[in-house]
Amino acid sequence: MYLSNDDWDTLDAQTETGGEIYKAPAGSYVTSTVLSSYTEKNKFIGYNSSTPDWSKAKGYTLHKGWTYSFSASIETKWGTAGVKGSYKTGVDIHFAANPKKASRLAIKSDVKVSKIQYKKWSNGKVIKTWTGLSTKPVGTKTHYVKYK
Repeated sequence: MYLSNDDWDTLDAQTETGGEIYKAPAGSYVTSTVLSSYTEKNKFIGYNSSTPDWSKAKGYTLHKGWTYSFSASIETKWGTAGVKGSYKTGVDIHFAANPKKASRLAIKSDVKVSKIQYKKWSNGKVIKTWTGLSTKPVGTKTHYVKYK
């Protein structure tokens, strides 16, 4: 990563998770180097936005739908004719839950974790060095019912 702010009076950079990295005067920049990375397996990464609150539900259903459009010319016994239209298809996935317990629909995934060294440069010299973490969900995200 290379960040330059030669065109601004100040530059605020943020990590991927929204945390502030630095505030720098014009003419300075920050470089970063990945020192090491590994993958945490099967970690809770948050709740499905369709379940913002805890509730005593019997279950949860996720719907995924698609609409396809089509058009073509076909030969018929009476001549060429155009055909066009659209159709919808989809899939539902249901997660049973215990209605006696408060629950939400949660998400888990593998998470790539990287340790990063940042260097703040000004006038060709390093004026500050620090390390930070960067995380990124990787692979398939899995939903499950999580109880309070």
